[in-house]
Amino acid sequence: MKELYLYKEQNDNFFDYNKKYLKKLVEIDNDFLFIVLGIIYPVNDHESSRHESFRFDFIWEFDNYESLIEKSIETLKSRFSISDDVINFLFPTNIDENVASFLSNYIQKNHNNEEILRKTFNVITYSYSDKRIFFLEILLKHLTNLEIIKSLELIQSFKSGGTLIPLYEADKKFWKDFEALLSHNVKFLKLKLWTRQNQISCDRSIEWHRKRDFVSDF
Repeated sequence: MKELYLYKEQNDNFFDYNKKYLKKLVEIDNDFLFIVLGIIYPVNDHESSRHESFRFDFIWEFDNYESLIEKSIETLKSRFSISDDVINFLFPTNIDENVASFLSNYIQKNHNNEEILRKTFNVITYSYSDKRIFFLEILLKHLTNLEIIKSLELIQSFKSGGTLIPLYEADKKFWKDFEALLSHNVKFLKLKLWTRQNQISCDRSIEWHRKRDFVSDF
């Protein structure tokens, strides 16, 4: 059955899209999940993978979801260490108590592991952006190398739509909220100045887009 699944998975673009068959096989043998993950992102070709937008929410339905997610992350990280978004599809679209608890504990456990933190905060920024300050507060309680913060993708890089001004205003609000979080401790002074620089950058982007929008109206 496993061999048949792997064959279909690699040769049928629409096979088991919702992963219900994979879930049944993982219930029988947890390790089969990691074998499948090994073929989901073909080596050196993860960006063009047809599986890139699939969700693996079913993992969170297992009693041992924490160990399954951690080992899944290690499996993907070992193959695609450069990409920060490689683990995002392991997480559900909406955050719940289990996801929040897992991320909190995972951040604490890996508080000085820059590679893991980059991947973890990529998930947070792109899936649970309204929880960024919450998880940053957890990280700051344990982080010793504060420069790691600057390597995290805390703002979604891709912006599209009509006027982009509301998006940059939202970015500025985030940086202001982050600055407020840092205000209680003098050791965060450099980070605080960094958040202010990012606010200024947002102001410049807002002004540029305001002028562009004005010209495009004529």
